[in-house]
Parts: sequence; structure tokens; C-alpha cells
Amino acid sequence: MVADIDWTAYKAVDKADLFMEAFRLYHTEKEQSWQLSRENVAYLEELTKPNQQPNLEKELLMEFFSIPENPRDPRGEWYTNTDIKVYIEVTTHQHLNQYKLGSVLKAMGVKKHNRREKNYSGCYFLVKKYEKSNHAQNLENQSTPW
Repeated sequence: MVADIDWTAYKAVDKADLFMEAFRLYHTEKEQSWQLSRENVAYLEELTKPNQQPNLEKELLMEFFSIPENPRDPRGEWYTNTDIKVYIEVTTHQHLNQYKLGSVLKAMGVKKHNRREKNYSGCYFLVKKYEKSNHAQNLENQSTPW
């Protein structure tokens, strides 16, 4: 909140010189650039981690899939963005945004590759953590509590 303005000092500043100096700094001073450096971005991200909102797409992706360390992991399979989205939606009945899911995959460092077996669609190599159980709860396989 501004409590008071020193109008005498304000009027003493040549506004044309002020804007010319700002323009010069904007275009010439790389170390004082108006853009944030990678270090600044990393520092700000670290400070704001406690304030980040949970990302549904990321949480569900990490719940059902893992990123293999070995690109030849025998448990890994190639999944399109749609394959991943449909699997999670059918399993959880949560609706995901395919664009956010793609952004999450990219942010997590998962590389997209075009695969012939998927009609040259962009695919991600992931490991499914577990299969959905086909053992539904019904009267024959429910245990009686008494």
C-alpha cells in the first residue's frame, strides 16, 4: 500500500529518459533480463511446492503405471495417450483430460515414440502396476461375516 507520493521527486524525473533507460535495459542487459533464468525458475518452483494443487492426471497415472528405468524392461508395453486415458477411466470412473495427461507424461520425462503396431501413433513405454481384477464381489465369493 502506498502511503504517500513525493510529487516533487516525481516531477523532477525526466520521463523520456526513464523510458529510454528501461528500453535499453530490456534489450541489452542479458544478466538482468526480464525473463527468468532456469535457476530462478527452479528456485521458485522449490519455494512454491507446498502450495501446488494436486494433479488428478498425475496422481492416477502414478497409481496405475510406472516409468521403467530400463527401456527394454520385459514388463513394459507401448501405450498411446488414449490407451492410458481409457484404462484409468474404466478402472476408476474418473474423467481425465487427454491434453493434461500428455503434459504430465512430458513433464515426467516420458518420451513419445511413433510405433508401427499402433498405426504410427505417439506411444509411451510404461509398466502397468497391476491388472484390474476380474474377481468381482458377488454372492458366491463373498465371505459371510458371521
